[in-house]
Amino acid sequence: MLTIMINILPATGYADLIDPTKPPDISQSGSLVLSAIMISPEHKLAVINGKILHEGDMINGLKIISITTNSVDLASPQEKLTLVLLTSPVKNVNY
Repeated sequence: MLTIMINILPATGYADLIDPTKPPDISQSGSLVLSAIMISPEHKLAVINGKILHEGDMINGLKIISITTNSVDLASPQEKLTLVLLTSPVKNVNY
């Protein structure tokens, strides 16, 4: 009975649904996607395009100038860019 019901349901319409677990598309050249930030007394790090980076590191010709709780500032001689984390902090830990 279940097989018959599945075959009866239309297949159209489901292709338009968005998968919330799908990682962002970073296939475009030069695109930077900030997915996480971690700040502790010893370290500040950001995950950009799946890479763990620290202040002073370079990515796509841009130097990471600063990492804050919800954004990362990058710069090159030609441009300045701020990446903003779209989610709020999961947990703030005060040491």
